Amino acid sequence: MKSVFLTRLYIFGICASFTYGTKCGQSEYLSAAEECCPLCAMGSVVLKDCYGDYNTTCKPCSKGTFINGPNGFHTCLQCKICHNGLFISQDCTIMKDTVCGVLDGYYCKHYTDDRNDCSLAIKHSKCKPGEQIITPGTKASDTVCEPCSPGFYSPEGVNCSKWTE
Repeated sequence: MKSVFLTRLYIFGICASFTYGTKCGQSEYLSAAEECCPLCAMGSVVLKDCYGDYNTTCKPCSKGTFINGPNGFHTCLQCKICHNGLFISQDCTIMKDTVCGVLDGYYCKHYTDDRNDCSLAIKHSKCKPGEQIITPGTKASDTVCEPCSPGFYSPEGVNCSKWTE
């Protein structure tokens, strides 16, 4: 049973290496015509695959699109749009996607790989009547609330005040 598994694993490995184009070099891609073509530079994509003695023809990404590395793609990626509690802190270029910052009154629920780029912002929670704010919300965390102690009240959900007699 073990030898059957190893044989299948070996055959799968051979098939995978042909399927994923290992015959091309590190700075090449496998074209639809099964030729190894030079990659396009960052900020551009393939207009025309290479063939015979002719090199790959590349075109720059258009406004609102980008590509952030050497590639064999035929289309650029759409730039991210900052909305719902986010603002553009760095504009999209043909080589780098938009970077979104967090508006006041919101916190970032999900950062991308770059800790300065937020992809999901949530409005800060408000404390309910009978609670007070322990920690105000920041760009990176939500508001933290706690119930008022016995004998105290908070009609607005901000600070607890002692009941007067």
